[in-house]
Amino acid sequence: MSQTPTKPINILILGHSPQATDVIATLLQGQPGFLLSVSRVAYGEATRSAKEVEPDVILLLADALEASDPIVAIEEITDTVPGAAIIVLTNDTHHTMRDYQIAGARDCLIPPYEREAIAASVHQAYALERK
Repeated sequence: MSQTPTKPINILILGHSPQATDVIATLLQGQPGFLLSVSRVAYGEATRSAKEVEPDVILLLADALEASDPIVAIEEITDTVPGAAIIVLTNDTHHTMRDYQIAGARDCLIPPYEREAIAASVHQAYALERK
């Protein structure tokens, strides 16, 4: 008996810095059940990019958004792509991480970024968004 394949989780890695987005993409590359897209955009283009890709989960590299306020980006993306769960990857303090979650992020992760932790967060955020 064969199982029906489940739809892969469509993940958008969103940030300005090629180095930062490449590190996260490399960590998740080959992870079963994930379909990765990477968008290296400036702050003003983050929402447009999210709307074009229509991801299930967005990994938002808050520290890699050039000259921007990640909270505003989270709010705009949440309004534009309400079905996408946002996970913020940041070096910020717990106080700021709480602000990210109030703005609409499902989770916040801090370095060191590990494949297992990111994958677990993606699965959890995806499941919560689908409830």
